[in-house]
Amino acid sequence: MTSKQPKILPRGPVKYPIEEGPSISARKRIGTACNECRLVRRKCDGLRPSCSSCVQYSRSCQYGLDRRNRDSLRDTINKLEDMNRCLKDTNQQLRSELYSMGFGEAVPSSYSITQPTEATANLLFDTDYGKIPSESFAHKAAAAFFSGVAPLFYIIMPDDYNRLIHRIYQEKLNIERCEICELCAIAAVGCRYNSAQVPDEYVEIFWQQALLLVYDVIGEADVRALRILLCLGIYLILDKSISARAMIVSGINLARWCMPDRDSHGRSKLEWDGLFQTLATIECWLSFALGFEHSLTKEDTQYITECNDSKENIGLLETVNDATVATIYSQMWRSSFMAGELYKQIRSTPGLSWNKFEYISSGLDKWRQELPASLQLQFLTSYDSGPPSKQKQRLLLVHMIYLERRILLLHHFLQKHTESKLLQMSTSTRQTYTAFAHQLTGIISVIYREKWPSMRSWLVIHASFHCSITMLSIICQCHITGEDINKVRDTWTDIESCMEVLSYCSMVDSAAARLAHIVRSSSASLDWITDQPQATPIPQQEPMRIGAILNDELPDRRYLVETTKDIVHRMALDISSGS
Repeated sequence: MTSKQPKILPRGPVKYPIEEGPSISARKRIGTACNECRLVRRKCDGLRPSCSSCVQYSRSCQYGLDRRNRDSLRDTINKLEDMNRCLKDTNQQLRSELYSMGFGEAVPSSYSITQPTEATANLLFDTDYGKIPSESFAHKAAAAFFSGVAPLFYIIMPDDYNRLIHRIYQEKLNIERCEICELCAIAAVGCRYNSAQVPDEYVEIFWQQALLLVYDVIGEADVRALRILLCLGIYLILDKSISARAMIVSGINLARWCMPDRDSHGRSKLEWDGLFQTLATIECWLSFALGFEHSLTKEDTQYITECNDSKENIGLLETVNDATVATIYSQMWRSSFMAGELYKQIRSTPGLSWNKFEYISSGLDKWRQELPASLQLQFLTSYDSGPPSKQKQRLLLVHMIYLERRILLLHHFLQKHTESKLLQMSTSTRQTYTAFAHQLTGIISVIYREKWPSMRSWLVIHASFHCSITMLSIICQCHITGEDINKVRDTWTDIESCMEVLSYCSMVDSAAARLAHIVRSSSASLDWITDQPQATPIPQQEPMRIGAILNDELPDRRYLVETTKDIVHRMALDISSGS
């Protein structure tokens, strides 16, 4: 028989008497030791700004990053690394372009700009980053810049540039490299529009100084960097350099990287919007003029279109006191983008017929048809009405660019299909392009007669050349087919007007001189050929006429056909090939 065992309960806590004595404090933990103590493995008390050990040994006490701050800075470091990777390609591309301009593999830090003469040196202003022309020349360049470039593209507001001039030449305190680079880039472009008052030596100094500092600027990836790359690209266009497009594309890539938040409404965003639209407009113009597809993405074009529709950029132009300016910037973008898109269709369509070409090219007329009545060419050229003179100049330049693009579409088509397409041009199509060329000549003549600031610009030179070549090809076609011979005299008159402008521009522009020589030689050859007797009868039916000419059945038309081939080939010779 088993007996029950008593349950064993847990014993309660035992209380021991605590002896009184000195209290022992907890050891103080030092979060971060200073760099000196860590290097020599010495105990550090972590006092700020200098620990006790560094004070005792008279050492410079510095602390590295706190462990708690490292995690918080990790995102910033990652963003900077992404920026470096993004800018690396842009920097390398710019270095390649500078190499192609003769600066060697890289621009050394010790590189100096062209040494000025003794007389010029007395008029230079000394900055911490090199000597630049004096303030008076900066103001002359500014006046030419805002009368020659600003009417069509947004780059900088006049008040902002005047403040930049005052800060550099008058305040002279804490001037940054990017400020010098910005002033020189804008002044270099302005000087190209005022070569009569600014010596070429000063233009070169402005340009070279901007190139020397551009590497420091693109690392900032801000609005100022966009403005500088844009100005450098425009200068290269004025200089007829094939490097211009690479500079513009670099600006577009940088703009995509430093794109502000779409929901922001500050001045910086408005400036970014304006500069990005200008870069995109010039990219479309270059791609269309030179014959390649633009590099803009669907997101780029959609964003610019939304900005124009919302009229956000008008707020930036309030100080101009001219509402037409925002309209001109918007219309320049629309017509440039439409032309670029139409060129894509012409380039990508195999076996393009005249009917298909006329259908595609008529899409550019949509721009003109959607213009308000107050912006139509007929209203602008009327003597009894129209906007003030300054606004009229800007709007006529926009129409000049539209007409030149309309003609250039024909050039792209003929270059792709050679002289056979020119011989198949219908009478109505020939009359249409004759009217376009006549209207374009009228605008160019007004610019020349009134001596506008933009008279010697790349836009006017480009338009004068392509207008002349188009009319020469039309004269060829009239003599080959025997149609509209009585209207050729008026066409020759228009060619002489364009030649007068090219000859005037050739006094200060080597590319204009080269293009004037091309038009002059082609005109002389065509004039001699058309003076020869043409005894062979021409078939009245168009298919028989074209076949007879192409099969060399009309010997006395042989020189006309060869001249036609030569003129179509010369349509590809634009300003860019003058570099």
